[in-house]
Amino acid sequence: MRKRELSRAALVPLALVAISSFLVLPGCGNGSDESATTGGAAESEAPESAGEKSGFEGAEEDVEGFGSEAEGSDKDAVLAAEHGYLSALASEDYGRACSLLSKSVTASLQGMVEGNRPVSCGEILPRLLSPAAVKISAQQARGEVVRVRLEGERAIVVFRAPGARLWAMPLSRGGDEWRVTTLSAAVLAPSASTIE
Repeated sequence: MRKRELSRAALVPLALVAISSFLVLPGCGNGSDESATTGGAAESEAPESAGEKSGFEGAEEDVEGFGSEAEGSDKDAVLAAEHGYLSALASEDYGRACSLLSKSVTASLQGMVEGNRPVSCGEILPRLLSPAAVKISAQQARGEVVRVRLEGERAIVVFRAPGARLWAMPLSRGGDEWRVTTLSAAVLAPSASTIE
């Protein structure tokens, strides 16, 4: 039986989809800027009051302008999807990770297979991700949530984890469930050590 392989040339469109889907989200917001989230031990409060600047710069500021702070069951559902995805990657449960990806991402993964042969997302994902993805995802799953921004059917979880000062994971709502819209979290604010 012939081993199924992904075309390296097919990786470029997927990378562009992943990058562009994240870059488009922050620039789309025009909602109000509300106070920081409160909640469980994995979340932190950022000092901010009405009329005060958030202290965020650049991309961080763009995320602050995206929608409003999620609350209640919406916030819980977004965080469950984000944490579930990162935990699935950390435990190398690629089938579970794929079940938490948006349909557009899984369709892009399928489109990378030469000859459009049926290859499951769970087979494609470990071949596409960096060998360090398991370790990084485990660290990110244990990260500290700073913000959960929500605008309509889209959300962004901002969190702290090793490797950057802030990370962002975009999600979208498909029906009643939230799904991750990129293969990995994006650096929202690099740490000083990554810049040097």
